[in-house]
Amino acid sequence: MMKDPFNDLIDQLRKEHISDDVLHILHDDFLMRRKQQEFVTNIITKYPEDTLLLQETFAWAQEQHSKQQQIITIVPNTITFPYFSHPLSVALSAMSLCLPSSLVQACLLHDVIEDCACKEQQFIAKRWKRTASKIMMLSKQPWESHQDYLTRIMESPLCIKQIKALDIYHNLIRALTVDYVPYLQRLLKEVEVYYLPLFAHDKKLSLLYPQVKKLFQAVCLHCVYLSNRT
Repeated sequence: MMKDPFNDLIDQLRKEHISDDVLHILHDDFLMRRKQQEFVTNIITKYPEDTLLLQETFAWAQEQHSKQQQIITIVPNTITFPYFSHPLSVALSAMSLCLPSSLVQACLLHDVIEDCACKEQQFIAKRWKRTASKIMMLSKQPWESHQDYLTRIMESPLCIKQIKALDIYHNLIRALTVDYVPYLQRLLKEVEVYYLPLFAHDKKLSLLYPQVKKLFQAVCLHCVYLSNRT
């Protein structure tokens, strides 16, 4: 029987002294089918008045991201996952914190302008005008430096910072599959300076703070391991 390459990744991360509870978070983040089922259950039980809106948003966002894949290389194998698993994970985190349905919708859509070349007019045509303004604020503009973008996000309304923080939370999870040290170093610096304090002090986000801190420490170990290997 062929060995699952994802298990090879888990085995490698164990050698880097990544804790089992962090590996469990990573494993769950890639279970696309289970996440879809969880989303359907949650919108019915937690957002009964907005079930149709969130179902429509899910289908539209999934279609926009349909050509995008995330590829993880674990020599000599590669694993391919639908990129849509990322915005879906961000939306599920928003649901777990009982954030409003408007923010769950924005989580599903937060990458469609940057990654799928969608336009603000497409949201307006769907009568998602309020959501369009959130997605525009969340999207890095072509003329912005990365630092200017970060500064703008931190000066934005709380709801925008909450969505971006959940985006970063899942970027931290996926960072354990990345072997490009400069990216990891930049991400860790951003999390330490901007996002750890936000998770620590925001009433809603603080529920995830213990997990974020564990993930931050795990990615630090992963980055050190990769730096020493080269």
